[in-house]
Amino acid sequence: MTNSAVSRAKKSMLFLASLAMFVTLPVFAQNPETPAVSFTGDIGAGVTLPVYRTGRDLDTGWNVKGSAGVNFGRHLGVVGEFMFSRMDVTGATLTALSFPGGNMDFWGLTVNPVIRLNRADGRWDAYLIGGGGLYYRNVSFTAPSVATFGAFDPFLGVVVPVNVATNEVLRSNSILKGGVNIGAGIGIKMRDRKGEFYIEPRYHHMYTRPNATTILPVTFGFRW
Repeated sequence: MTNSAVSRAKKSMLFLASLAMFVTLPVFAQNPETPAVSFTGDIGAGVTLPVYRTGRDLDTGWNVKGSAGVNFGRHLGVVGEFMFSRMDVTGATLTALSFPGGNMDFWGLTVNPVIRLNRADGRWDAYLIGGGGLYYRNVSFTAPSVATFGAFDPFLGVVVPVNVATNEVLRSNSILKGGVNIGAGIGIKMRDRKGEFYIEPRYHHMYTRPNATTILPVTFGFRW
């Protein structure tokens, strides 16, 4: 698939998600059985896949996230979310750049509308989520090193040096940019209906140049 085709596909997904939110809003708002506004939140962790051009330089990593927001009735909601991912630089890229080690830290602070498809009925929940906000990434190249600290020995009554293995940062680069995300999830509700366990893949697109930073976290978590 060419870069132009990928770009068109991304734009189409965002357009369809936005259209679905606007089309379903009046339908859900007119439902007389819709419950009152309620608060929601979630925490989760999982694996992060670097995709497209980002996947050439980074290995699969890990992620954690948390969110808090409001449900407007059975089907609509909005959440503010913090997401953090870490991925190591691939061995091939490190060899090409002559660095011993490296990683990328990536976090996002976003606002995301949510469409819930089956919030009140049955044990299963399905939803669509997408939005945008501020993204930050920091790429660091490192080398193994040793740091020396002073530790108090209560038996001898003196401070003795202690060597601790660490990584020395040889070079780093940080970028703060806007971005968007889109994804979907499936949840299994608890028997008391006060929460659910979920799995959620989400595509994040940070507007960096000359190539966008693109990752796909797959998160497992608990929502209440």
